[in-house]
Amino acid sequence: MSGLPSLGTPTKAKSPRNAMWLSLSWPGAGHVYAGVTEKGAILCGISLVLFALSLTLIGPVLGLVLWLGLSLYTAIDVSSALTR
Repeated sequence: MSGLPSLGTPTKAKSPRNAMWLSLSWPGAGHVYAGVTEKGAILCGISLVLFALSLTLIGPVLGLVLWLGLSLYTAIDVSSALTR
């Protein structure tokens, strides 16, 4: 098992840029990448609900605006969390 990292060894630092791009492509994906899986799963669920609502109730224009706003928020949030 020499290829597996042992407990206590530092892992490679996550890139804020990669996390930001993941969050811009799908809100919450950058948080999952950064290791904040609970918050990332919640944000992924919210974006999925927004996508479904945009196809049915709220319409595509409002759904797209809300989804883009969530995407920008998650990108800024995860990027700032990784640069601290």
